[in-house]
Amino acid sequence: MSAAEEAAKENTRGLKLREERLRSRLADTLEALDLRRREFFDVGHQLKTHSRPLVYAGAGLLVVLGIRAGVKAYRAYDCRQHKNRELWLAAKRLWDHPEKLLR
Repeated sequence: MSAAEEAAKENTRGLKLREERLRSRLADTLEALDLRRREFFDVGHQLKTHSRPLVYAGAGLLVVLGIRAGVKAYRAYDCRQHKNRELWLAAKRLWDHPEKLLR
């Protein structure tokens, strides 16, 4: 073999080795991306990973709902109390001024 043929074989071997390393890196990168994709869409994994913020969000939601229910209950009670007071005042006006009923 001549020196040129030997240099070409060595160059080919170097290129094949470089190609193999690049393929290996690409395969590792694709495998890592696939693992991240599976973890991202895995609900169980997400619940394990982010359990504390989910608990805080759930507790916050319960607090907000409790406050809202309390405000609604208070308003209903206050409205009922207001109606009762108005009814009592109307009855008192009727008792004090029966002549105004016919107007």
